[in-house]
Parts: sequence; C-alpha cells; structure tokens
Amino acid sequence: TIACLVKKLSFIPVMGMLCCLYLMIEIPARSWAVFFGWMAFGLVIYFSYGYWKSKLANAAPTK
Repeated sequence: TIACLVKKLSFIPVMGMLCCLYLMIEIPARSWAVFFGWMAFGLVIYFSYGYWKSKLANAAPTK
C-alpha cells in the first residue's frame, strides 16, 4: 500500500539529515570560525550593496 511506501521513504531524508549532522559535528572549531567570518563579511557586502543601490531609496516620495 501507499502508507507502507511512504514510511519507507521517510527513512531516507532522516538518514541524510543525520549524516549531515555527523559531518558538521566532526568539523574543527577553527573551520566554523572561518565559515562564520566569511559569512558575516558576505552579508555585510550584500546588505550594503542593497542599501546603497536600492531604487526605492532613491525614488521621490509620492503623495
């Protein structure tokens, strides 16, 4: 039946998540620090560009 098939298929995503979690736990702390450092740098660039190049910010207010 379809219920049996769905129960078996839900095993695959759970195992995928557990494998990813295991890999994330095994990464050294320095690698996490570098990752979050670059992530912060990229987010600053992303939002700064959006703030200064926004067409809505440069548009004249309408009444």
